[in-house]
Amino acid sequence: MVDVGTVRFICKSFRMLLKIQFIQLSNFYFVFLAVCFTYLGSYTFIYFLMKKFNTVLDWNLYHVTFVFAVYQISFGITNLIMSQFKYFSDYVHRGTLDILMIRPMSLFLQIIMRGCEFVSLGNIAVGVFLVVMVTKPLEIEWSAIQIFKFMLLIVNSSLFIGGIYLIGATMSIYIINGKEVRDLLVQTLQNYLIYPKEAYERWIQAVLVFSLLYFVTNKPAQWFLGIADSWNAWSVILGLPFFLGIYGIWNFCLKSYTGAGN
Repeated sequence: MVDVGTVRFICKSFRMLLKIQFIQLSNFYFVFLAVCFTYLGSYTFIYFLMKKFNTVLDWNLYHVTFVFAVYQISFGITNLIMSQFKYFSDYVHRGTLDILMIRPMSLFLQIIMRGCEFVSLGNIAVGVFLVVMVTKPLEIEWSAIQIFKFMLLIVNSSLFIGGIYLIGATMSIYIINGKEVRDLLVQTLQNYLIYPKEAYERWIQAVLVFSLLYFVTNKPAQWFLGIADSWNAWSVILGLPFFLGIYGIWNFCLKSYTGAGN
């Protein structure tokens, strides 16, 4: 159970983060727009590529756009909430982690509340915009059930990406820059998971499946769009055990952490 002290800590920390973020509104708006145009630019490449080939197996431009949009929304949410785990290696090297660990409060929660990247709202905005754009071509009817299924999609993908952030944080306990591992995995997600896995070499397909990366957006999106059979609904619940598993490993590895000076 979450106690009253923890709730107060979360509320006060979040209010402080909001005040810090919006001290200079012009800077926030500029970076927000920069993020939007950057990822819209990335989508432009996908758009012209799909226009040239029309389809990739059974996937057309709108299918790919939808998957790209789901990834952007999920990445934005994860980066908004768990952005500080990108800098976990800095916490280790500077001794900040030592200070946080001696406090009588959840270390995970403390790290989350040390900072939020509100500019990640740009990723969410791009994703929502693209989902709206493909709603009619894909004949998506936003009933209560469809909205619930879409939320499952987003939560599943966000948990997977959050787990990847924790992998980088876990590596940072033992190596100099675990964030490089995280960046490599995040780039892999963005570059490989917006197309059907059958479009790649067999060894890449095997890696995507056995590493569970195939279930971040690809397989759940097929279920949502009706490309895959309804029994594939199980693919949208894999994010939770993946995240909890990596979270458990992170906690276990913290037991071997002896301090910034060692």
